[in-house]
Amino acid sequence: MANKHDMNTQPHIPRFRQTAQRPPTAPPLREMPTQAWERPLPPSPASIPAPRTHWLSRLLLTAVVLAFMVVSATVVAVSLLIIYHADWIVPGVTVSGIEVGGQRQAAAATALQSAWQNQTILAVAGEALALRPA
Repeated sequence: MANKHDMNTQPHIPRFRQTAQRPPTAPPLREMPTQAWERPLPPSPASIPAPRTHWLSRLLLTAVVLAFMVVSATVVAVSLLIIYHADWIVPGVTVSGIEVGGQRQAAAATALQSAWQNQTILAVAGEALALRPA
């Protein structure tokens, strides 16, 4: 064995060989071929499958919607006829401060006539003039 002083005092650092290959480099941009970018064509009609029609379900849905519309229109029309041709006045109606809602037309006319007869009209045209309805 050799003397300690004769040996190399620096530690041994192994050198690894580069065995992996470098990836190929792309050619410079000016050397690359150019390509025309085009919009893709729509699919041909032959390649599109025909939609399946469910005629029975569509017919049923149409019948239900139509029936609903007819019933709704009938209810609205009958309600309007009842209200328009009724002998009573809709609740909540007032005429000149007199509540006539919920009364029959004859009773409301009597109440309005008596209130009108008891009213005094004041007309001012240069001088004040008190008028009573006839």
